[in-house]
Amino acid sequence: MPAALPARMGAGLLAALALILSLADHKQQQRASVTTRQASDMPPGKALTTRLHACVQLGEAALASPDCRVAWAEKRTRFFGAAAAGAR
Repeated sequence: MPAALPARMGAGLLAALALILSLADHKQQQRASVTTRQASDMPPGKALTTRLHACVQLGEAALASPDCRVAWAEKRTRFFGAAAAGAR
């Protein structure tokens, strides 16, 4: 086996790995950049649902997102009612 063949195979594998990793990163960035439509374009409950769905798509990054925290607080208030929000 010529010495150049393993080197070419190694280079091909590295190129394929780099391509796969860059595509995975690109897909993750697309998920993170999920934009929500303006609340005026949607029915009242749909805007919150869309924001919560965008937070789910962010994964762990949603824990640090102030928008997600506000959306979760609004969801808790709607679910438990205003009395539960004041009981904290």
